[in-house]
Amino acid sequence: MLPAGFEPASETRKAPILDRTRLRERRGPVSLEGHKSFCGTRREKGTFLPDRRVGASMKTPRITTVEAFLLSGLAIVAVFWAAEFTVALAELGEPTHPAGEAGTHAAVGTLVTRLEVVFFALGFSLIGLVYEHHGRLMKEPAFALRHAAAYLLLVDATLHAFALNDHIAHAFSVGFFAVVALAQFAAGIALPRMGARLDAAVLGLTLFLIAAYAATRTFVVWPLEAVETFEPLGILSKLVELVLVLVIVPMHRLDRLGTAAGGAGPGPGTHPG
Repeated sequence: MLPAGFEPASETRKAPILDRTRLRERRGPVSLEGHKSFCGTRREKGTFLPDRRVGASMKTPRITTVEAFLLSGLAIVAVFWAAEFTVALAELGEPTHPAGEAGTHAAVGTLVTRLEVVFFALGFSLIGLVYEHHGRLMKEPAFALRHAAAYLLLVDATLHAFALNDHIAHAFSVGFFAVVALAQFAAGIALPRMGARLDAAVLGLTLFLIAAYAATRTFVVWPLEAVETFEPLGILSKLVELVLVLVIVPMHRLDRLGTAAGGAGPGPGTHPG
């Protein structure tokens, strides 16, 4: 039994409740957004989330499945290349190192091992592309050829990176292969996203590399000191570049036909990265 004055219907029990109600009425109606200290601001679809206005305009970078597999494959190549480069630097000071002779170069790694790394790394990166765009790869020839050209560029860039390790004793060759490899890596990643804007530059660079290889194996080209020898890695690189030329020409033609017919061609977000 409740004490006197505290019965459910008594004025004494109702007084604290009425006082709080009058206080809210004086302060104005309760906002639909709820109490900020507990609910934050009202957002879309009736949900209450904390206020994140600070930095809300900044977009968080999103990595797609294609980009994740591509970066993983390139990371595999980078780790193996760095290991070879370390061995090449360690062997550079040895008196029996054959790279000190004009026209000769020491192969740090075997061609078979390097091919295994190339096929494994870039084959692994292809998983994301095939998973995300297998329908377009089968139905759109221009799309498929553009990605084929991109991956051929990445293969050739990897071969030139290995060539840098073989020419570690020659400063000009190191600089040349470093610039070429970096340019091809960048072009291979950007080619599908940039569309036809890079076609001419990629084709010109590829033809230049083929011509430079033929010239340096025919006569002495400054600043080289002797005629270069034919090596399996160099021959393989030229074969990749010949295939790349055969891919770029019809690819560019299909893009022009698609543009003339009102097609959009490969747009942003369809690249291997």
